Amino acid sequence: MSALLLVCILGAGAAAAAPHDHHDHNGEVGVSAGAAYLVNDNEFAPALHLHGVLAAGKGWGFGLGYGRLFGEHPHNSVGAIAQYHLTPHWVIAVSPGIILDDHLEIGPALHLETVYSFPLGPIHVGPVFETAFEMHDGHLGSHLTLGIHAGFEF
Repeated sequence: MSALLLVCILGAGAAAAAPHDHHDHNGEVGVSAGAAYLVNDNEFAPALHLHGVLAAGKGWGFGLGYGRLFGEHPHNSVGAIAQYHLTPHWVIAVSPGIILDDHLEIGPALHLETVYSFPLGPIHVGPVFETAFEMHDGHLGSHLTLGIHAGFEF
């Protein structure tokens, strides 16, 4: 977690110091897939994330996201997303929301994500790293996800 915050702080400083052009699009629909390490359970699980974000200007975007962790402790998450383009290719995002497990129990969640993407026409692809904190069954859990992100800009 502290490593992600350090990367974001250093990136924000570098982005502020260097002039750059933000993406010129109205929004994106994206998908990420990867391996999530469930810290409390000391195990890995497949992870999937879908989101839609509308550009709000000056590098900002806002939208909604859905995530699914599979495996022994499956659950869904939904949340609002606020993202910022540190550079045209590097994005950081925060997503407060809720989790809903397969037993229909609900808890609060917070996801932090960073993506560095490479453009391929209207599509961009690149690595994604996410850390999440979720309250479930009265316990705070967390997971770290490393995967691949693909987004379609419109």
